[in-house]
Amino acid sequence: LALYGCTPRLNKISKNSNEILSRQTGECFAEVTFETQAGRFRSHWSQHRARRHPAGELQAPKHELADAASGKILETKIQDVARRIERIAGMDFDRFTRSMLLAQGGFAAFLQADPDERAPILEQITGTEIYSRISIGVHERNRAEREQLNLLQAEIAGITLLSSEQESELNNRLDAQQKQADEITGRLQQTGKALTWLTGIAE
Repeated sequence: LALYGCTPRLNKISKNSNEILSRQTGECFAEVTFETQAGRFRSHWSQHRARRHPAGELQAPKHELADAASGKILETKIQDVARRIERIAGMDFDRFTRSMLLAQGGFAAFLQADPDERAPILEQITGTEIYSRISIGVHERNRAEREQLNLLQAEIAGITLLSSEQESELNNRLDAQQKQADEITGRLQQTGKALTWLTGIAE
């Protein structure tokens, strides 16, 4: 209740309904201090009737998350607290409840759950979620490598190898073009010398 604002048997508690609040009482609260890799936190949930009188009208519940060491208030809005706690704890209310029931001996419900539902719970309890992430990464890398291989194979299939005759003919063409280029270069040099000589005479 202090963490998620609800219990396995009750849905979200609102200003219209609160079966946790005992009769002839004007208020109730739940508080828990918990620690994760992100640090130590204190979560406080409370609800009261008007003027805290047993006959008073039920008021909207309040939920607050604070840093346990400094006492600094981190969140005060119900939705923001819920999102922050899910992020800190690494699991939502359903997964948290199932993991707690499993730890307390609720194996029947766990065994009857679908495999897709059991796997995340076991990962959270045993701390093996990193292996799932590694497995996903390996599969994605394998898929990308296969796609690259298929592209390379398609490119190779589109390449036509030259026969020895075609290669010889291509080399002959290259030699002929190189000779023509050399001849043109020589002519340009001769023309340049002639222009230089004519320019000297004109001066």
